[in-house]
Amino acid sequence: MNRCRWHAHGGVSRAQEPSANMAPRAPGTATSGLNKKVLSGALMSCRVLMVDDNENDLLFTRIALQRCGVDYEVRTFERAQEALSLLATDPAHGTDLILLDINMPVMDGFSFLRAFEALPARQRGHAVVVMLSSSSDPADRARAARHGCVRGFMNKPLEKTAAASLIHLVRAP
Repeated sequence: MNRCRWHAHGGVSRAQEPSANMAPRAPGTATSGLNKKVLSGALMSCRVLMVDDNENDLLFTRIALQRCGVDYEVRTFERAQEALSLLATDPAHGTDLILLDINMPVMDGFSFLRAFEALPARQRGHAVVVMLSSSSDPADRARAARHGCVRGFMNKPLEKTAAASLIHLVRAP
């Protein structure tokens, strides 16, 4: 099982239950999703759920998120079905952004998207998806674009400037 806790600035701790000080945000609070208060034009923080079966890709993406100057809280999953389970069972997950790989065993990125979009709105929350893949196939981009929750498609490895721009996809209407 790959249970993780949220960590500010892109850190992650595997196989640990969320502690009391890491409790999910209540809807409507000052730091809840798109309703976050803006300080000097920037969101206070952004909760990111990374879903990728490759540990190295998770590490390099987390480093890019840490170093880009945006306050990202990151949670990682190597199995798409475990990430989907979190979203389905914890409506207070507070996820703002899902970075999703395409090619994964058992449940690939497109299967995850179909299952995610089938969840009731309260379980999806306000989370938006950005595909983060090594695929350069235009058909993959087109297929991803057909999903209403997908706000972008980026290629690996995620660079620091691209990581910083993700916050604008979360803030977009």
